[in-house]
Amino acid sequence: MSSNTLVAILCSLLGGLAGALITLLSSYLIAKIKIKQEAKLWENEFAVNYSKLLVTDPEAAKLLARQFAVGLIIIKDSDKETISKHFIPYQCKTSIGRHDDNDIILTDPHVSRDHCIIYQRNGNMLIQELSPKNGTYVNSARINKTHILESGDIIQVGGIELNFESLT
Repeated sequence: MSSNTLVAILCSLLGGLAGALITLLSSYLIAKIKIKQEAKLWENEFAVNYSKLLVTDPEAAKLLARQFAVGLIIIKDSDKETISKHFIPYQCKTSIGRHDDNDIILTDPHVSRDHCIIYQRNGNMLIQELSPKNGTYVNSARINKTHILESGDIIQVGGIELNFESLT
């Protein structure tokens, strides 16, 4: 066999391998993009359906929130006894304040109408202060706008203590 024939065979093999590798890589990237799109669609559908369920069937919404919860807020009284528990659903914001349209309603006069919200972003649980007038505290330190929550953090809203537990 001549050296030209060997070079031709080798080039042919390398070309075939390169083509197969490109096909495999492009298939992988397309699958990864489709999975990301499906996950985003599911997240959006979950948030929309949860919001609708909150209006039509609040008890079913609570069950759904519990199944897909990323966090838990435990409200305690002055004797450190648990008053109530509120699950933070996946891809949803949980609002805290004095007004009736909040997810967690606190009647303390030092709590603002719309005091703060808790939500998940980029794998972190965040608390965002909406009304700086009355202040929001995490582990006795006043937060400035937004703060990353850790499991076990104690949130102070007005005169009420909230315990945060991560469920992820």
